[in-house]
Amino acid sequence: LYISAEELNKDIKVRADRIAPNATNVNVLQQPDLDKIEEVILKLNPDIIGYDSLQALYRGSIDSPVGSLIQQKECLAWIAGVAKARQIASIVINHVNKDEDLAGPKSVEHQVDASFMFEVDGQVRVMRARKNRNGPTNELAMFRMTKDGMRSVENPSQLLLESHLEGVPGNTIATTAEGSRAIMAEVQCLRSEEHTSEL
Repeated sequence: LYISAEELNKDIKVRADRIAPNATNVNVLQQPDLDKIEEVILKLNPDIIGYDSLQALYRGSIDSPVGSLIQQKECLAWIAGVAKARQIASIVINHVNKDEDLAGPKSVEHQVDASFMFEVDGQVRVMRARKNRNGPTNELAMFRMTKDGMRSVENPSQLLLESHLEGVPGNTIATTAEGSRAIMAEVQCLRSEEHTSEL
């Protein structure tokens, strides 16, 4: 069950048809009120629920504006309660602020089992774990947006070195450790003829 608290079903369908036209067993609900969402969950009893996004969800029984700290904490507590009681895996999308920190109360991160951040750099998406109760946080995964949707990059070094030119002054290849694997990338430096001297 994919719950969209902001986008319309027709907009979601356009992307779904492009990325996963043959997907089955996916139900979409355009509804921000968790009290109404509960009725659908009880009826469908889904295996996985995606909530998009925490800032747009609310509980009508809570006397606080949508997106407020109180609403966010109450909504996440409700989601966690449903997930535990009915054994439903739940994914909650959360906005980030300009400093790339989770928007809203810091306690949001304490209420979840794992927190993953997508960093976008051109066509490459890098996913890092900020918190992971069941695994490491020093690993990263790289993805690339294709016409068929986001696909895993199996060889990040090859992708990062696609435009590397041999013999260009100021360019070199460096190796960095990211979790359990080494990744090679091009490093560039600015070079001025005036300040170049033999060592």
